[in-house]
Amino acid sequence: MMNKSILALCVSAALLTACSSVNDEDARLADARERRATLAELDLQPSPLVKVELPKMEASDLKAAFHEVLGLDIPEEIKANIRQRVAILELLEAEEAQLNGTPGSHYYNEAIAALTAMIDQNPGGVGNDRLLYQLAKAYDLQGQQAQSFAAIERLIAEHPDNDYMLELQFRRAEILFSQKRYSEALASYSEVIATRDNNPFYHIGLYMHGWSLYKMEADEQALVSFTQLLDALIIAEFENIWTLDEMAMLIPKGDQQLLRETFDVMTLIFSYSPEGGGDSIAAHYDRQGERPYTYLNYQALGEFYLEKQRYTDSVDVYDEFVKRNPNHPGSVWFSKLKMDALVMGNFPTQLMEEKLKFAATYELNSPYWDDKSELNKQKITPVLMDLLQELAQNAHADAQAKRRIVDTAQNPTSAQKTAMADAYQQTARWYQLFLSNFPGHERSNEIMFYLAESYYETEQYRLAAKYFEQVAYQQENDPNGAEAAYALILSQEKLLAQLRSAPAISENNILLQEYKAQFILRYGDDPRSTMVQNDIIQEFFKEGEYEKALLYANSALENDPRLTLEERISALLVIGHSHFAMEDYKQAEMSYEKLLVKYDHTLKRYSNINDRLAASIYRQAEEAIEAGELQQAVDHFARIIRKAPDSPIRLNAQYDMATYLLEMEQWHNAIDQLHEFRVLYPNHRLSKELLTKLAFAYQQTEQWEQAANYLKMIWSEKPQSEETREMLWLAAETYEKAGNRYQALRSYRVYAHTYPQPLSVNMEAQYKMSEFYRENGDTEKREFWLQKLIASDNKAGEQRSDRSKYLAAMASINFAEQAMDQFSQTKLTLPLAKSLKKKRALLDTALAEYNKTLSYGVAEFTTKANYQIGAIYNQLAADLMNSQRPQGLDELELEQYDILLEEQAFPFEDKAIAIHEQNVQRSWNGMYNEWIQESFTALSKLLPGRYDKQEVIVEVVDEFY
Repeated sequence: MMNKSILALCVSAALLTACSSVNDEDARLADARERRATLAELDLQPSPLVKVELPKMEASDLKAAFHEVLGLDIPEEIKANIRQRVAILELLEAEEAQLNGTPGSHYYNEAIAALTAMIDQNPGGVGNDRLLYQLAKAYDLQGQQAQSFAAIERLIAEHPDNDYMLELQFRRAEILFSQKRYSEALASYSEVIATRDNNPFYHIGLYMHGWSLYKMEADEQALVSFTQLLDALIIAEFENIWTLDEMAMLIPKGDQQLLRETFDVMTLIFSYSPEGGGDSIAAHYDRQGERPYTYLNYQALGEFYLEKQRYTDSVDVYDEFVKRNPNHPGSVWFSKLKMDALVMGNFPTQLMEEKLKFAATYELNSPYWDDKSELNKQKITPVLMDLLQELAQNAHADAQAKRRIVDTAQNPTSAQKTAMADAYQQTARWYQLFLSNFPGHERSNEIMFYLAESYYETEQYRLAAKYFEQVAYQQENDPNGAEAAYALILSQEKLLAQLRSAPAISENNILLQEYKAQFILRYGDDPRSTMVQNDIIQEFFKEGEYEKALLYANSALENDPRLTLEERISALLVIGHSHFAMEDYKQAEMSYEKLLVKYDHTLKRYSNINDRLAASIYRQAEEAIEAGELQQAVDHFARIIRKAPDSPIRLNAQYDMATYLLEMEQWHNAIDQLHEFRVLYPNHRLSKELLTKLAFAYQQTEQWEQAANYLKMIWSEKPQSEETREMLWLAAETYEKAGNRYQALRSYRVYAHTYPQPLSVNMEAQYKMSEFYRENGDTEKREFWLQKLIASDNKAGEQRSDRSKYLAAMASINFAEQAMDQFSQTKLTLPLAKSLKKKRALLDTALAEYNKTLSYGVAEFTTKANYQIGAIYNQLAADLMNSQRPQGLDELELEQYDILLEEQAFPFEDKAIAIHEQNVQRSWNGMYNEWIQESFTALSKLLPGRYDKQEVIVEVVDEFY
């Protein structure tokens, strides 16, 4: 059983509601609220006349309470009210569930069921109209459009005087429109728009009324509806509104989109109407009467055609409006839009016609502007300004083209001259028109400058001077001021050339001087001011009047405070050049140095002055050389390098400086300068010549490695040339001195392979190679070069010398020693006959090699060869005596075998003694060396009784040495 207090509270609330509905005032307020209600909202606020504090209850509890109240014996009117509130609670619960995303899709089923039951239980009952309204709403929210439409139809049929009729008709029309039942929708929309006052559906109803007619192909009637809608939306007075967006800003924000869409659909209708284009708009408003916003229809249609790239149609629309409304405030804007369309459509001929017409019609002094606002003028001013400038510039370009025709023609015709004059007159007209329209404009001086130029081009120098003067001196900091001021001087000079009267010439010459003075005073920073102010100084300098040039230049620097930096530089240039011309190089140097500190290093003039500074110092060095003061000259050259390192003269200075340092034997300083020269000028021809100087300087400082490198570089310039052959040899020798065996070896090898002549040097290179490989222990490569030595001597012919024979003998004995080694290493073994045969063959080979050595007749190697031959024979005798004995010999047989060996060995021993004696006999002729000594030693062993007298030999040797 429900709590009684809750039940009582529900009854009280119902009674209060009933009471409030009886009260006439409350009924009026309730009706007003009902009229504002829609299917999507209901007013559930309690009566403002009753202040009751009610406890908060859950919707489900409240709904249950209401159901219990309905079971009580209460008036039917109260029950009807409670049923409505129960239905509302059902809807609220469904809406809340839908908003909260409660699982399921039929949120309103219970509400629909409850509402249907209430209506069916009480047919024709009080409040059923409200229940049907809520039922239609529930169906709509559930997405059941057909059921919602049926509920609306039933409500309209059963309760034709219900308070929701406007909204119901609107919703009905929307459903019918969505179902393409346009005729029926039109009837409902007509019901909606029948009442305007307090009708929230009036604007949208009119819009959809027009659309329904449009869908029914009743275009004229549709346009009437849309026009009525525009009349309703655009109620405020306006002016200076040129675009639809500007118009939209004048109406409530909620209606702005509707306004735009209305213009869009009207534009669509106008675009394909039978009249076509602007005529269709004109025909419509001829029927309906002109509206203040008509021009926006023209604009919208023109933009529509433009988007479709129907440029000609767009132009025609704008043109139609201008023709019908030539004095309309928007005509100037439509004329501008017409030019824009012609630009986009690329119609240059029509565009130029429109531009000329626009300028003539809407220039600011024309009658069109008599009754127009300043705001309108301000909007079009940038367009007109740009257009007048364009027309003027085009005319100016055309005039210049005609001027070129006249200038290039050998005999220009009178027609050509007239055409040129007319073109410049037209140019002047447009420039003057701009000045009259915008006299105080920030660009008026610029236009005046162009006007003056046009007069200058037609040789109307007096008029040109008039306007150039205004541009130059009427206002400060004009961007064309300096150009105009200088052009004023040129115009005056041209005018002077035209004059023939002496007084006129004198008068205008004074005026010209004043213009120059004004130019220097006002535009002293202009580069041309230097030219103007230095005229007189330059004249003296060009005439060779150096003393006068110096006088005026120094006077200007010392006494004229108005001189600009450029003017001072010009004066210093004259001073420097004059001193140089007068051969006062020290003073010239000082002047050029003053100039350099005033210039950016990137400027061309800086480079020129830098060169003059270097030249003035170089001349001082030349004077020092002529006086024999080489150190002083070197100091001058060093100053060029320090003060003018970027000057081309620095090349000569550095080269000369290095040369004179070598001459003064300042080797290290010379080397530094020569190196720097090669770094700075690697591709200059002198850099190659410096290699010899560098090699020489390094040799003088005993820096052998560096000297050799440069000698090698000199050779590498012409590696096959006889000119550089000696450099390669010197490089090899110098590498040897430096201890760089690798580079020395490479250099000797290249020399030996490259330069077969002269033979003597080539063989020395071969000898060097053999020695390098000997020291490296590379026997194979050494033997290659030893063979080369022997071969070279054999082929020497007339070039054969003691040295070549010596080198060949040295090489030869090397091979003999190899044969000797093989002989010595071969032992006599059993069977003796076989091993002895091999031994004898090796003996013959060794003897042949030593005999080759002997054939050269070189004493050093002859004594050695003789000694070795004796040693061979002696060794063979010894080897025989020391050879193996056959096995199984008894004592007697062994003794006999030994006797046989001795018989074989003694002849070889005798030969050894004879050869050694032959060798030692050389000492009797004054020759003595280690190999003769070795022969003495060998003889002391072979013939000790005769030669083993050491003390005597020592004494003889002592005496020999």
